[in-house]
Amino acid sequence: MGRYPFTVIGVLAGRGADSGGLDRDDVVFVPLTTAMRNLDRREWVTDIMCAVASPEQMDSVELQTAALLRERHGLPAGAADDSQIQKPLETLQLRAEAAHAMTFMLTAIGGVSLLVGGIGIMNIMLVSVTERRREIGVRMALGARVRDIRLQFLFEAALIGLVGGVVGIVIGWAGAQVLSRGFDWPTVVSIEAVLLATASAIGAALLFGYYPAHRASNMEPLDAIRLES
Repeated sequence: MGRYPFTVIGVLAGRGADSGGLDRDDVVFVPLTTAMRNLDRREWVTDIMCAVASPEQMDSVELQTAALLRERHGLPAGAADDSQIQKPLETLQLRAEAAHAMTFMLTAIGGVSLLVGGIGIMNIMLVSVTERRREIGVRMALGARVRDIRLQFLFEAALIGLVGGVVGIVIGWAGAQVLSRGFDWPTVVSIEAVLLATASAIGAALLFGYYPAHRASNMEPLDAIRLES
C-alpha cells in the first residue's frame, strides 16, 4: 500500500453493503498504529465507535463521553468542543426526513403527471363525443338509456388510462433494468407498485372522462342526428 509492504494474513467473509450504501467488502484492515504512523501520518484517531448497554443510557453516556474528551484534550471551561458526537438516532432521523422529502417530491411529480394525462384524456374524449354525435343519437333513438351512453364513454376512458398505465409500467421497468445493469443500482419493481400505478391511471381516466361521458349521455337524439347531418 503505497511504498509500505503488507502481508495478507486472512480474508474476511463477504458482508455486502451496509445501511449507508458503503461496500463493506471493499476494505482492508491494518494495525492501528501502523496506519496512523505510516499511511495517515498522524498521531490521533478521527473516529471512535462505542456502544451502550441499553438505549436509555444513550444520553447519559453522551454527556460522560463529551466530558471525558474535553478533559483529555485539556479544554478550559467555557471553550467550545473540538469534537462531535453523533448518535444513531440522529442519523436515522435525518434519513427518515430525507426519505419523506423524496417521497413527497415523487408524489408531487406523479400527481402532476396524472393531471396532465387526465386533461389529455378529457380532451380526447370531448373530441370523440363531438365526432360521434350521430352514433350517440342513433343509439339513444333505438332505446339506449342515459346510463348506457355514460358507461360506454367511461369504459373507453378507462381503457385509454389502462393502456397508458401499461405503457408507463413497461417504460418504468425498462428504466429500472438499465439502472440495475448499467449503473449497478439494485432496483426492484414490486407488484404493489404495478397495481398502484395501474389503479391510479384508470382512476385518473375515469375522473377526467366523466365530464365527456356526462355530456354525451345528455344529448338529445334528434339534435345529435340533425347536427351530424
